[in-house]
Amino acid sequence: MSGADGRLFRLLKRAVDIRPEETGVVVRMFFHFFLITFTAYVIKPVKLSLYLTFLTADRLPYAYLLTALLMGLAVSLNSRLLSRLNRRAYISWSLLFFMGNLLVFRWLFGFHWPWVSMLFWFWSDLFIVTAVMQFWMAVNDRFHPRQARRLVGFFVSGGLWGGVAGALVASRLVRLIGTENLLLVCPAFLAGAFVLVRHRDAAGQPEESEAAPENASAPKKTGYAGSFRILRRSRYLRLLAALVAAGIVVTTLVDFQFSSAVEAALPLKDARTSFLGTFFLGLLVFSTLLHHLLSGRILKRYGILAALIIPPAVLFLGSAAVFFVPAGSLLWWAVPVKGLDKSLTHTINQSVRELLYIPVPADEKYKAKAFIDMFVNKFADGLAAVMLLALPLSLKGVSGLTAFFCLAWAALAALITKEYAEVVKRHLKIQWEDADRLILDRIDVDTTQLVFDTLESRGRSSVLYAMNLYELIRRERLTPELRKIIAQRSGELRAGAMDSLLDVDGEPLFPDTDDVLPEETLDAQVREILDLGVYRQVMGRYLEDVAKEAGPNSETARMEAAKALGLMDPGSPLARNLAKFLRDESPEVAVYALRSAGQLKRRDLLPPVLSCLSRPALSQAAVLALTEYGDRIVGALKDYLADPEEDLRIRRLLPDVLARIGTQRAADALLSEFRKAGSRFEAELIEALAKLKVSRPEIRFDETVVLEGVKRQLRTAYGDLERYHDLKPGGKKEGRRRDLELMLFKTVKSIFALLGLIYPPEDIRRAYQNLLAGTKKAIDYSVELLDSLLHKDIKPFLLPMVEDLPLDEKAKSAGRILKALNKASAS
Repeated sequence: MSGADGRLFRLLKRAVDIRPEETGVVVRMFFHFFLITFTAYVIKPVKLSLYLTFLTADRLPYAYLLTALLMGLAVSLNSRLLSRLNRRAYISWSLLFFMGNLLVFRWLFGFHWPWVSMLFWFWSDLFIVTAVMQFWMAVNDRFHPRQARRLVGFFVSGGLWGGVAGALVASRLVRLIGTENLLLVCPAFLAGAFVLVRHRDAAGQPEESEAAPENASAPKKTGYAGSFRILRRSRYLRLLAALVAAGIVVTTLVDFQFSSAVEAALPLKDARTSFLGTFFLGLLVFSTLLHHLLSGRILKRYGILAALIIPPAVLFLGSAAVFFVPAGSLLWWAVPVKGLDKSLTHTINQSVRELLYIPVPADEKYKAKAFIDMFVNKFADGLAAVMLLALPLSLKGVSGLTAFFCLAWAALAALITKEYAEVVKRHLKIQWEDADRLILDRIDVDTTQLVFDTLESRGRSSVLYAMNLYELIRRERLTPELRKIIAQRSGELRAGAMDSLLDVDGEPLFPDTDDVLPEETLDAQVREILDLGVYRQVMGRYLEDVAKEAGPNSETARMEAAKALGLMDPGSPLARNLAKFLRDESPEVAVYALRSAGQLKRRDLLPPVLSCLSRPALSQAAVLALTEYGDRIVGALKDYLADPEEDLRIRRLLPDVLARIGTQRAADALLSEFRKAGSRFEAELIEALAKLKVSRPEIRFDETVVLEGVKRQLRTAYGDLERYHDLKPGGKKEGRRRDLELMLFKTVKSIFALLGLIYPPEDIRRAYQNLLAGTKKAIDYSVELLDSLLHKDIKPFLLPMVEDLPLDEKAKSAGRILKALNKASAS
């Protein structure tokens, strides 16, 4: 960046959230819009004053209707030009065309023909709509949604200041040169806009959509029909068109009331032009103040819905106020209502309406925007004109009609806000599948583990193999595919091998069978044998002998005993012996004991099972055993989790257990512990909460607690950023930078895990994955999606953390954001 550009960037940075590489194009586009609106606000008072002079306010509906009819032809021509010309060539030639037209109209007005005023009305509407539409097309070409949200307010400011200057010139100069001669002022300013457009073209900053000629991807059929088909296919564009139409109908009805009141109060042409110029000047000054004080704040803090709802709500109240105004004071009512209408149109309404076009695919956007801004806009004018001509309404009756359309406008605003988020999502593809969800959907972990145990036990002990095989049968998991793997005709693999452990009076537990195991009766036979008193006596003596043994020589026998206990009834007195095997020095014995404990679910075995969590070799088996207990032990686990005197190794694993249990009580227990600030295992709690949400989407979490947790994560991150910013440049700061980047990555991951608990998980995952993708477009659309999803209390603090900004920029603003975050949390 050159020195001049650097100084310009630092100057602009005080007024707008701009990036260094955007400086040149933003300045040129600002002044482009300034010159367009300057010209428009010289033309507007001329248009209205001359029309009222030659044709009167009673004939205004005819002007609205004629404009609507002729605009259809203009849309068709415009669509064809868009498909044949490069975007900047299209804008440049349009400006030259309008410059020439102004000179022609000044010549025609010298003949005082009334029809010229009607034609100029149509032409001025065509110029304003086309020039403004072309500017916003350039914005759509150049910027992604998040960039546009940052910069659109600055561009609107350029338009407002241009309008102020134009209205000021019109109101003061008209008394010196007359109404018609104001038209001679305008070509010079349009020439300035032409130079800016051409300079932007030569500056080597091509817009994204102009990387290839526009007509390369244009549909073969263009014009009105093609543009209409684009709208018909898209629910979003249909809603947008209806929203625009409702707003234009309201504006047209308000304009009719205002013009009628002005004609009655100011019959002289130049005096009326001067009044209108002064009115537009005051209107634009008010609009500028409104824009700088409220527009950006409303969009940033309250979002698109609030920005869309405010204009119809304000105009509904203004229209209702007419019923309390005396008949002789209608001008005093019409002026503020017209002022509010145009002020809101120029500020909040225009800003948010242009944002709504940003996520529309490029191949649809330009034709749809031209169709809506030109045809739908004027169709709404025509609709209002038809109602004014068909319904003999007084000014107060027109206000009742206006109020009705304000309600329709507000309803459409609510509908399109929901649809906007869906359109933004289409730009964000899921980058990878969630691992936990894949495992849950496609893998039966318990059965897989049991199959591995069964296969592994074949070479170790035919008894263990038989018991594992029996468990597969009991769980109805012995599929034909598994039979081929494990039901082999081999003496050591046959179920009769259990005789060595469960031999009662010489009778084998399992009779000899062929390869097809008798699954229907096997479980009942085994249960009957296990309940025999004589079996319990024999088994009791056997378990006492095995439990006394130690060392590797008796390890297999202890494993067999631990497995056998899991097959018994939970109420069997023999099951108490399992506690000894849970404390066995051999991890393999203890693992079998843990699996049996999970099957029995005895409360007296809970303490020794929990103690196994502290042994690394047993921790995962202990987690699975505790999961088998289910919701019945959630209260006990919650107490262990909250007890600071308990072994920290045990407490760190309990969140995973609760997540696997997956009930609402388990979720509440996790959230209760998470609520405590500064937990030593907060990362484990967040991971467990996220895992639980994946497995049980219907579980509900307290939004207040979750958002407070998000703010806690943000406070930590901004605190680290602030400390980093305070470091002096050098090696220490560079080393700290790497640590900070890793910390921020982990923090953002935790924040999105928490957000997935209270917002649609698919949307949060989509936004997070595209943030990690790292491209400018992906980040911008991700942040825009978050902006439309998140609660207003969290957006001002989270979005700066994830936006596409250098680390040093984030660190620079960290202190200010941290202060605001602490203040918000305290209140």
